[in-house]
Amino acid sequence: MFMKVDPLILKIEQALEPRGWSKSDFCQRLEISTQTYNHWRSRGVPSRRLADVAALFGWDAGQLLRGEVGVREESGDYDSLTPTARNLAKRWQALPKQCQRPVLELLDSLEALAKVKPRNK
Repeated sequence: MFMKVDPLILKIEQALEPRGWSKSDFCQRLEISTQTYNHWRSRGVPSRRLADVAALFGWDAGQLLRGEVGVREESGDYDSLTPTARNLAKRWQALPKQCQRPVLELLDSLEALAKVKPRNK
């Protein structure tokens, strides 16, 4: 007997290979168990986690919800970015989720510092 696999999971699995990620890597980045992943495989990704999946792969969440996301090779995801932005995007996606919040907080702090006018001496 064959189990039907959710179409989004098929796209996810297709997107793992170009990034050099295993299913275990995917689970770690989303902070889910492999048991949860296997559940998603047959029943679909819960709507509350779609934004997380979209962010992880650099996909548009709206397109993901409408089923319009096609998986392209890694380099195709970043074609419109400058080389520096492309490098940052790839590095961001490689970070485990628990590391992303401190990075965002650091960026917020740096942006706030950049807005402060230097004091006259």
